[in-house]
Amino acid sequence: SRGTMLVVELADEKLTVHVGTLADGGYRSALAPLLGSSVFAAAAASRSGKKGQESSDAFVLGLGAALGAAIAHYGSVVCEWTFDKHTDTVTKRTAPFWRSFVSSPPQRVCSCSQLVPQNVLEGAPVDDSASGLIFKSASGLSSGKTLGDLLLLLSGSKQVPIARNVLGGQAFLLADFLKFDFLKVSNTELSPAETKLCRMMYDTVDANRDGVLEEYELRQIELVMPDEFSVLGQQSPMIRCAGKTSTDAMNHHAQDLPMRWTMRTGTLTDHIMSLDSNGDGVVQYEEFERWVKLRKVYSLNSQKSTLAALLQKWIDGLTLSA
Repeated sequence: SRGTMLVVELADEKLTVHVGTLADGGYRSALAPLLGSSVFAAAAASRSGKKGQESSDAFVLGLGAALGAAIAHYGSVVCEWTFDKHTDTVTKRTAPFWRSFVSSPPQRVCSCSQLVPQNVLEGAPVDDSASGLIFKSASGLSSGKTLGDLLLLLSGSKQVPIARNVLGGQAFLLADFLKFDFLKVSNTELSPAETKLCRMMYDTVDANRDGVLEEYELRQIELVMPDEFSVLGQQSPMIRCAGKTSTDAMNHHAQDLPMRWTMRTGTLTDHIMSLDSNGDGVVQYEEFERWVKLRKVYSLNSQKSTLAALLQKWIDGLTLSA
């Protein structure tokens, strides 16, 4: 089954996600309580109509109730991860379906600053003193649709699992959040000329004129996006497992597979979870403009082209391809 990392809160400085332990579901699944109740019901049905076996009946029913309660409890446990760049902390809390997260004391795991490695090179080996974000899959982080395990690597080669069998796009979401100062981006202003071109670009891409950009519309503009206009302004360093076979990918407990840094940026649609800040599945103009501002803040210092020139180049390419 595909794992789900449910984004509960995504702000400029804080990201909270829920990850379920039941089949990597990501939700407080009703399946575990239902299964637990079924175990108890089966135990009760097996003893119904039988006389003279009161003691064994009580034992079977008690065992069924205990087993059912255990399944309902442990099967519905959800992990809550909070990445807070304002306090520079990563915390983890857990709770089953019947218990509030408020009653679970937060456990400090590490700091956000540990997870944003600096000055790493593509393909460079990961040493024991490194820390960062791991996306462990057989082929590395090649697409937002790649499945893998999402972990935190802490200094000393300690691996802290976040979720298993998650989509690569969810790894991008966390890496983008850790890498970029979205508060600074939000406070950045576009010039009147940049704003005009940004709106023109958005309206050109919005093929069905519904006022939002859907995934297929983003795929169209990927084909003509200028090379200088990198996907999210700057690459987000992550660690990939260097395994090459499907056996490597399925062996979630293997700790001896070599790991290397990857600077894979993915396509525009791979980053849609980062672009779609309100989580409604489409990109509004304000979200598109936020991405353009991100490009202005992080990458133009090393480029000769201005933001306005790049936007115009992009619009021209889209017009010619129509």
